[in-house]
Amino acid sequence: MYLKIKLKQLIGNCCLILCLIFFVSCGAKQFVNYKPSINKKFEPSKQPAEITKLSADQLKAQGYLEIGAITAEQIMKECYDTWLGSRLADCSDHSFNEHPTAAILKDAAEKGGHLVLLTMNNELINRDATKNTGICERDRTETRTVNRPVSTLKGYKDNYVQEKTTICEQYKHVKGVQTIERSSGSVWRKEN
Repeated sequence: MYLKIKLKQLIGNCCLILCLIFFVSCGAKQFVNYKPSINKKFEPSKQPAEITKLSADQLKAQGYLEIGAITAEQIMKECYDTWLGSRLADCSDHSFNEHPTAAILKDAAEKGGHLVLLTMNNELINRDATKNTGICERDRTETRTVNRPVSTLKGYKDNYVQEKTTICEQYKHVKGVQTIERSSGSVWRKEN
């Protein structure tokens, strides 16, 4: 019985770890970056922000205040040289539930924005990239003294030992190309 419970706990923990790894790796492929332009927090909007076709001057004339700048980016495809040197042989595609503009509108509303004036709308861009291969090119060995207490009849006694640790100082990186989908713009809020 005890063994069954421990096995279930182990399986549950493994599933949790795998889920976390999956979500962390997926999260690394897209991001939204918001930079406030004024030092004030606003109440989140109840609805997603909307895209506006008005100019910045027209928005100001209608009583809107520019509260920040926002960018959303998703890595749609990545291709890298292999660690053996083959040119762009290691490729992977990524898919997302929403486009960058939809992510911008949600995030802008969370920051208190009502409108977004887009400067870039779901545009595909190629850019150079690098990837860590996990192969160590240069390492060093470090020796340090650590205390490994030993048990005696009278309690514990200090036992200082030399411990060697190898640390990688530089990993091999490979070059590649990322295709990203990007949206950006300014966030506006109607002043009351």
